[in-house]
Amino acid sequence: MRLSRYAARALQHAEGMRSVEHIEAIEKRLWRAADTLRANSNHASNDYFLPVMGLVFLRHVYSRYLTIKSRRLG
Repeated sequence: MRLSRYAARALQHAEGMRSVEHIEAIEKRLWRAADTLRANSNHASNDYFLPVMGLVFLRHVYSRYLTIKSRRLG
């Protein structure tokens, strides 16, 4: 069964909204973690900035790697 153009757009919009909601949930979780880290630490934010950003970068690189790997194998 082929979707009408309207149904296809609605489906894409719904998928996009789920993605946005997922990103917003991750953002809220990260802010809560940052607040906890600041509240329960004797360190200034610049003391843990580089290690945290390094972890974020590594996660980004790993995600890109998996995307490219799946495209090449798929």
